[in-house]
Amino acid sequence: MHYFRIRFIIFYLIYLQEASSFYNYLRSGFNHVVCSYQECCNEKYIKKNITELNERLRTKLFGQHIVNKELISALGAHINVREPKKALVMNFHGPGGTGKNYVARMIIETFYEKKVESNYVHLFIGRINFPLESKKQEYKEDLVKILIESLSKCPESLFVFDEVDMIVPGVLDVLVPFMDYGTTQIWHMGQKYQLTTNKAIFIFLSNTGSREIIQTLSNAWLSGKKREELSLADFEALMAKGAFNEGGGFYKSDTIQSHLIDHYIPFLPLETRHVLLCIEEEFKIKGHTPTSEQIDKVMEYISWDPDHQIYASSGCKKIASKVSSILYRQKLHKEL
Repeated sequence: MHYFRIRFIIFYLIYLQEASSFYNYLRSGFNHVVCSYQECCNEKYIKKNITELNERLRTKLFGQHIVNKELISALGAHINVREPKKALVMNFHGPGGTGKNYVARMIIETFYEKKVESNYVHLFIGRINFPLESKKQEYKEDLVKILIESLSKCPESLFVFDEVDMIVPGVLDVLVPFMDYGTTQIWHMGQKYQLTTNKAIFIFLSNTGSREIIQTLSNAWLSGKKREELSLADFEALMAKGAFNEGGGFYKSDTIQSHLIDHYIPFLPLETRHVLLCIEEEFKIKGHTPTSEQIDKVMEYISWDPDHQIYASSGCKKIASKVSSILYRQKLHKEL
């Protein structure tokens, strides 16, 4: 009797194993079918092509040698670890038109198959999403809800916060548990959530720290030091201090006090040579090789930092519209 009982148990365990294997097979097949026509949180849709990103930065981003070096190192180190210790958190600091949004878009386009339309990419704009002090608590609750839902669906989600200097101070403090070390446990609306957050990426874009960046670069120029000789070490502490003390989303913020921001990346103000490269690239994008007259015409619209007269006040931000305007005007002239 004992012998038959043992045999029954053995056969039953084999049956369970085969049933489990069959279930996993069916589940795998089902997921394959589903993911063939809708986005899934897998390698097909989250490609993280660091090689393509590196090439884009090398050929499309001008005047930002520190960004080229530090960004690839930061992202590469994070995605090449099977289980990172925490989410990757990066702050992009610098004046307008220096490439912060441009680079964020590059990351999105090289990491996510559906680019900005991906369900796993989340964009927030300070003056649109978090402008009013009177709604601070509402913003915080909504933001926590979005992060819980997003990370539950895909731990490899990307969150980009633009115009951080326009965000009501205190709102971003709710992000601390999501960016911290270890497994994240969140209480929200009376319910406890246990989330995997260590594969997420947070990127913050801000103009805070711009004064410090420009001043440091100017001092180096006055002392005869080349721009390309400067490194992250010349800027990082200044950016953290500027972000913490200037008004905006990081003013006296727990995210900075808790030392959860992994990388402060400076975007340096652009000089004439960089603006010229931007102009040539924009004409190229539009299928034209610019003449010297066309380039000079665009340069007429560029204003310069009044204190130093060597940095473009708006960087390359207005160049696309100016190039389009010049090309259209010339087209009309030919047709007349």
